[in-house]
Amino acid sequence: MKTIDTPERQPLVGSRPTLGRLVGLEFRKLTTVRSGQSVLWSMLGLGLLLSFGVCWVLIAQEEAELSFSVIMMAFTVCAALGTPILGILVYTMDWQHRDILMILALEPRRHRVFLAKLVTSVLIGVALCAAFIATGLAVSFGLASAFGMAWTAQGSLEVLGMLIVLSFAGSLSGAALGSALLSTPLSVVIVIIQVLLIDNLLLLLPGGIGPFLQTASMSNSLIGDGSIGTALSSFALWVLLPFAVGFIRMRRAEPH
Repeated sequence: MKTIDTPERQPLVGSRPTLGRLVGLEFRKLTTVRSGQSVLWSMLGLGLLLSFGVCWVLIAQEEAELSFSVIMMAFTVCAALGTPILGILVYTMDWQHRDILMILALEPRRHRVFLAKLVTSVLIGVALCAAFIATGLAVSFGLASAFGMAWTAQGSLEVLGMLIVLSFAGSLSGAALGSALLSTPLSVVIVIIQVLLIDNLLLLLPGGIGPFLQTASMSNSLIGDGSIGTALSSFALWVLLPFAVGFIRMRRAEPH
């Protein structure tokens, strides 16, 4: 993709959209484009499938209780898999569908467009956590009632903490990578390779420096399985640095 130094045109004062309007536009695009809908429905479907599978296992083992935490663990897996892709789409779908031309016509100040996408990527974590918790409550109550099992919330706080951490870490790291690459396919492939291969290979590095380079160190440290040093190093490497590159690319990239 070509990059040029592009002076930002100043819109008329009366036509300047607010940050809230830009964020609302980003949310609307994410939930209406086919790629965003596919990810959201896939996350919901996988969560429900895993929930029914867990319930089936508990019934087969003649368990008398169904814990909310067990059902939420299924949706936590969905958050870990889906939020990075949603974060990627926030920054890449405009360039993929050429909608960036419309966005820049509405708001020529590119730093504000970048900021709106950053806020959107954070709010994705909030929205998904709320949606997963509501869905988990409904599913766990429904399954417990349908199969005559007692409902319990034991151990739920720990699982909810994991859900929140993974949702925010996933959406931010995905958004950072997407902003730097501005390519949906390339960003998704890198995320998959990183999770399945690179993070594991980094553990083989001598001197114990692997955790300082892993993307998983951000979330691991926040849920009690790592140090603050590894979390900060991982955050700087996989969030701050890509966002810095993405900010530069956003200001200079030429829509075509």
